[in-house]
Amino acid sequence: MKLTFKEIVNRETYVEEVWENAYFRINKSKNGDISITNFSASDNIFIESAMVFTLDKKEVGLNEALEALEEGKEIESVVSGYKFKKDKNDYIAYNNIELECSSFYEDEPSFSIEEAKSKWYIND
Repeated sequence: MKLTFKEIVNRETYVEEVWENAYFRINKSKNGDISITNFSASDNIFIESAMVFTLDKKEVGLNEALEALEEGKEIESVVSGYKFKKDKNDYIAYNNIELECSSFYEDEPSFSIEEAKSKWYIND
């Protein structure tokens, strides 16, 4: 997943996230605190709002993601950014960026074939 600096700052998160590019590492805590590490020797930091960063998070396959989902953990599609979580007898899918949320049952399709073939994040 890649986001601009502005998107990272405005992103609502419930887990600690680490974002990197060639120049900086951004640590964003659950409560929204941000620390920035500058990889260059310069003491001054200037970050353009459109600068793109990549999420530094382990990617897993669908099988491992589904096992984590059954254990009650939240999983996130690398392709769409949608997050999925088990809630009692059904599942919830939501997207923080578009603020969409929907419930579905185990026997209903809930993600695309492209997502199924792609990688996933497991959020603690």
